[in-house]
Amino acid sequence: MGLLTTVIAATTEAGKSETPFFIFGIALALFAVAISVVGFTRPAWPNGEGAARGVIGAGATLVVVVMGIVVWMNA
Repeated sequence: MGLLTTVIAATTEAGKSETPFFIFGIALALFAVAISVVGFTRPAWPNGEGAARGVIGAGATLVVVVMGIVVWMNA
């Protein structure tokens, strides 16, 4: 809950802040590194079609959020 409060405070305090972009951009980069490491060390990962869809969905959600923040910041 603390992270969400920080993001909301940063965006409403002084207009449009870059803080949400940095937070979610770093999260996206860490997610990409994490799934790469797991994918290389465990070739059969993720186990099952549902798990694969979950990983793809999480990645796609992060990408859409970061892109939305960039569009919002430049509007």
